[in-house]
Amino acid sequence: MSEKSDAHASQAAMPLNSAPQITVIIPTRNESGNIQPLLQKLTPALAGLSFEALFVDDSTDNTAETIATLVDDYPFPIRMIRRPIESRNGLSGAVVDGIREARGTWICVMDADLQHPPETIIRLWEQAAKTKADIVVGSRRGDMFGPFGLSRLRSLNSKLLTILARTLFPRRLKNVSDPLTGLFLVRRESVNAGELRPDGFKILLEILVRCPALHVAEIHFDFASRHSGESKADVREGARFLRHLLVLRSTANPHLGRFVIVVVAGVVLNTALLGAFLRWGGFSTLTAAFVAAELTWMAVFLALELWVFSERDSAGRPRRFWGSFLLTQLTLLIVFLPLMYLLTVVFNLNSLLANLFAFFAVGLVRYLLSEQSVWTRSAMAWQPQSYYYNLHNLLRVESQIPLRELDLFLVSDPPEVVDLQIRVDRQGTPSDMPGGISYDEHLGRFGFGLSVLPGAYTQIVVSPLLEHSSEFLFTNIIEPVIRWQLVLRGHVLAKAACVARDGDAAMISAEQDLGTAVGELCRNSGYAFLADDRTILGASGVVYSYPKPLTIDKTMLEASGLSPTLKNRAALWSQKLLYTRAARRIGLWLSGLQLPVATLNTYLQRFVPQPKQHLQSIYPDIVLSPSAALREIIRVEPASLAESAGQDIVMHLRPDDLAVGFQPLPLLAEKLRVWDGEDLVDKERQIIEQAIRGLPVHRIDSAQHAWWHEVSDSVPDAHSSAIGSKPKLRGPM
Repeated sequence: MSEKSDAHASQAAMPLNSAPQITVIIPTRNESGNIQPLLQKLTPALAGLSFEALFVDDSTDNTAETIATLVDDYPFPIRMIRRPIESRNGLSGAVVDGIREARGTWICVMDADLQHPPETIIRLWEQAAKTKADIVVGSRRGDMFGPFGLSRLRSLNSKLLTILARTLFPRRLKNVSDPLTGLFLVRRESVNAGELRPDGFKILLEILVRCPALHVAEIHFDFASRHSGESKADVREGARFLRHLLVLRSTANPHLGRFVIVVVAGVVLNTALLGAFLRWGGFSTLTAAFVAAELTWMAVFLALELWVFSERDSAGRPRRFWGSFLLTQLTLLIVFLPLMYLLTVVFNLNSLLANLFAFFAVGLVRYLLSEQSVWTRSAMAWQPQSYYYNLHNLLRVESQIPLRELDLFLVSDPPEVVDLQIRVDRQGTPSDMPGGISYDEHLGRFGFGLSVLPGAYTQIVVSPLLEHSSEFLFTNIIEPVIRWQLVLRGHVLAKAACVARDGDAAMISAEQDLGTAVGELCRNSGYAFLADDRTILGASGVVYSYPKPLTIDKTMLEASGLSPTLKNRAALWSQKLLYTRAARRIGLWLSGLQLPVATLNTYLQRFVPQPKQHLQSIYPDIVLSPSAALREIIRVEPASLAESAGQDIVMHLRPDDLAVGFQPLPLLAEKLRVWDGEDLVDKERQIIEQAIRGLPVHRIDSAQHAWWHEVSDSVPDAHSSAIGSKPKLRGPM
């Protein structure tokens, strides 16, 4: 057998000149006892896929001979590259040589010792198809000490190395919980082997750093015990890894040199300005330090924008400016000035020396509190609890954040298929992902940031701030995504309340809040409750419940017989003050100045939430109907605006996200509506038209006091009209 050649390939499944879907690259060094068990598991694990096994062997035992004797025993091609001693540069180098020789559209890298279960490959494949990712990482499940399946010492060592890698590459590794894993699937055309400089045994880290444009997804798997042989990890490999990290850091970032120059120049400029102000300006120490810091910040910001990161989009510069400005003022007021006072007044330290200490303290605090910091719960492989919601088997949601709005859809068991996944990027601001929708106000983990990867399987990744403001997250991000996901499935999220009686439903459309009206109808008129402001409507005319918490008011509290608590009184008062048209106009004005309004809005709704409750908690006797057949539409509007119920009712039933004005709703409204080149607005309109064709529209004057009393006995009359000529609908599904 030649030193670097194909040993053999079985022809049973596929001729050598045809490209398999997957090439499984398996680097080996003295793994003879693992080869046959691994091959036996690959056959059923990848049933239905065309694949080849490509061993890259650096062994000094009989591993190569074992592989050669087994190539005719399996129904898939088995190839081998046996590297000469002078070419052996570690596991990473073996994988790169395998990438050069791979024929598959996708490349799966895994170890030969069965610690990477072959059954996981199909999960990597499915995740790549769902997310349209370039690389899918198999992240080892673990805890605060590191990955399971290793000894405690090795597990802790792995975690420490991961933290070190994150410290040096905070941005490029922020979407991967386990960058040191050896199991991953990557699209072959996405990786140029010529750009890789392998050294050591952590090839995934090399790929993620050298190829920053990759769209990354991941799954978690249970790291198994070694089947046979000994681990190759030792002190020498650890030292090699540290050396590799330093080489990567010095060569991978084209901005690093300029950034260091700007930081050093900023320190020199700050010191010079402070000395000048103290000597010739007549300023006090604190005033001089504050002015010098402000001028230094402005100079550093301009240098970063115009020189270091000159390729950045200039349109986003105002937002980056205000984000940096706000963060700078906070650190100056909270850290810099108090520390300067302490050092100069209390400890009588020299002003210039104190300024240097305070300056570096500010830098350290900003690092620890920014998205660059790695000191978070997900520094290695910590996985938060997931919550699962099933919306009538139309849409299945997995979320790392409990969603109060979907409480009544909560299920205990994970669904087989997840259509929408919400997760928190605990490293800071979500990355701008290829093919995704991103919005970032450049305040790191304390600001608003999101990335949405739309598709049949949709991911929503948000900054940590939104974890604590779930209502704002749901209303401004999740619900717009749900809207268009439902359209893809032949349903709409109609802008209407809905009640039902005897299996027949009436949708109520109005520009005003309908919480009080729905409550009265369900309490006093025998209606079952489905929704108060959005209703799931299918093209067949069946409506489904969508029971979110509704905004309560004083009238509802009094009718319920509940005594308003101090919290409710404060919430009602804040509602009158903060959630008004005047407050909205102020917000829109600030948004026009490109200030981080989404961040401010998130904090506002976190600390001053709207008073919302589930209707059943206010009126426990109300019955919830899961679905019903739509029989009637009720439009509540001033009598002066009443028109024939033609196509205008379709317009009233369609949500209008663009009318809100606050980011990120306009961005999501613009981007999410397009799917594979199709404008989903037309599809949404067609579903509504089909669902309501032939139904009567009963119009009620909104000026009437307690107009909802008319709904309970509503029938088509002189003020009603029918839409189209649709025959009577059949009963509920």
